[in-house]
Amino acid sequence: MKPIRIFLIAALFLVFFGMDNVEASKEPEWSYTADYWISSVAISADGEYIAAGSDDRKVYFFDKDSSAPLWSYETGDDVESVAISADGKYIVAGSDDRNVYFFDKDSSAPLWSYETGDDVESVAISSDGKYIVAGSEDYKVYLFDKDSSTPLWNYTTGGDVDSVDISADGEYIAASYDKYGEGMVYLFNKDNNVPLWNYSTESKHNNNNGGVESVAISANGEYVVAGSSDYKIYLFDKEGFLWNYTTYDPVVSVAISTDGEYIVAGSIDTKVYLFNKDSSTPLWRYNTIDMVNSVAISADGEYIVASSWGFDGSKQYLFDKSGDPLWSYSSTRGNLIDISADGEYIVSGDRFFVSLFDKTPAQGGGGDDGQGSTQITEDNDGDEEDESLLPSVSLISSIAAVAVIALRRRY
Repeated sequence: MKPIRIFLIAALFLVFFGMDNVEASKEPEWSYTADYWISSVAISADGEYIAAGSDDRKVYFFDKDSSAPLWSYETGDDVESVAISADGKYIVAGSDDRNVYFFDKDSSAPLWSYETGDDVESVAISSDGKYIVAGSEDYKVYLFDKDSSTPLWNYTTGGDVDSVDISADGEYIAASYDKYGEGMVYLFNKDNNVPLWNYSTESKHNNNNGGVESVAISANGEYVVAGSSDYKIYLFDKEGFLWNYTTYDPVVSVAISTDGEYIVAGSIDTKVYLFNKDSSTPLWRYNTIDMVNSVAISADGEYIVASSWGFDGSKQYLFDKSGDPLWSYSSTRGNLIDISADGEYIVSGDRFFVSLFDKTPAQGGGGDDGQGSTQITEDNDGDEEDESLLPSVSLISSIAAVAVIALRRRY
């Protein structure tokens, strides 16, 4: 079949099946246009400060009251990841120039930088800004104290370290790697570089995907969640594996509430999933129709945000805990999203744009491209049926999965 026919058929399915629900359409409080693609966004716990990284090589820093950056800093290559302390005082960034950069909010001049052996793919920071963790394509996890550019320790994994996270007090560090479809999740204590445990993900599918795309740790350090190219969402505690859940495509983004009670995940299978930690059966799942590539959750789990993109652009969503979309925002290519701890503010990275939203429900209604949330009651036995999953959409997203992951890593 000619490629144009495939895309026409896909478009017909999307149009025919995608008009079931109606939700309010939201507009941002402000937007800022960078010089190139936004690659990472982060927001402080109270929503007062925003950090963004871009493929224009810059780190941007904003307060919530203006779209004009307080400052920007140009690194030597694309900025892959940014993170911000709870009070917004400290900012960390990782760049493809191999460096980790550490800033105070009052100046664009880094307090320090450290050169790793390859591109820095992921960074995270403790709530008080005292500890910084970084993951690099040199296969290493690095831990720093804010007062020195010399790592407290590093640990060599078996592949590119694509995702790291750290507990609020800096006591525990989660990390993951991906190498040729194989992956591993690690948990460390800050006091040394010997993992408390590690867990291997293995491909069960013909596409040979098993690499871990995303990890997150609860603020109290009690729980770790991971999303993998083997189509699975994994939950761990400090002792190790608890459960997993199989989706229909690679899981590229995960997040967890402060106490670990709620877990959210986004998959290329077009769905947002919400779980309670005590069960591998989702509380609900929401079909956006497009591939979900970024999710975040408020500290108490009351609000969930997600970003999706596909053939006809993208959408950013705000949900309450019951799975009802409070509003959505249609854009060109939404790729990244984050929410303040109190759930009051949301920041998104959409193509060249950094946009800030508040959680206030929008006035009026707008068409919802999704099919709504599905409440799940059956066990996850690998054979469950999902009336909201369209075989055609799942097939299309499966074909696109490798390309999407490659784009996320900027190959």
